[in-house]
Amino acid sequence: MRLTNRINPTGWLRRILKNRTQHQGVDHGRLPDTGSFLNNQSGLSLVEVLIASVIIVVAAFGIYIGILYAESQINRNYHERVAALLASGECDWQYYSIMYRSDFDEFASRDVVINSYEGTGRPPLRGRMTMNIGEQVDVLFGRTMRYRTLTVQIAWNEPLAGERIIAVREDLFR
Repeated sequence: MRLTNRINPTGWLRRILKNRTQHQGVDHGRLPDTGSFLNNQSGLSLVEVLIASVIIVVAAFGIYIGILYAESQINRNYHERVAALLASGECDWQYYSIMYRSDFDEFASRDVVINSYEGTGRPPLRGRMTMNIGEQVDVLFGRTMRYRTLTVQIAWNEPLAGERIIAVREDLFR
């Protein structure tokens, strides 16, 4: 008979030590009985790594396309804003001319610079400004009212969007 059996004949000390080591996560070098050894391996397989890398590449490509589209949209909006301001400024000048000089400062067409691209070596983006003066008649409360319309139109060829046209119309009553 061994010494441990005389000190602990019922094995209660062995059970306590066994339960304590199981709760502390101590592995006694044995594999768990959950199936084959290959099913219990942790980590990533080659297929999972390939799928994850494809997802990352597609996401990066999508972000890149989104940034390029946003940049072209910003440039297009800037060109439209400049053209609208040029047309509005010409309408203001024509209003001043009709009020203080009694006649329009007419022109058939005029070249305007929409974007000069300074410091880039690119040629400037040019547009064509035209002006049209018309006569209109409107009936208000049974009374005929004549007025003039001034339409200033700017047309240019946007590099990625084709021909763009901005028109500003001003009604001039006297």
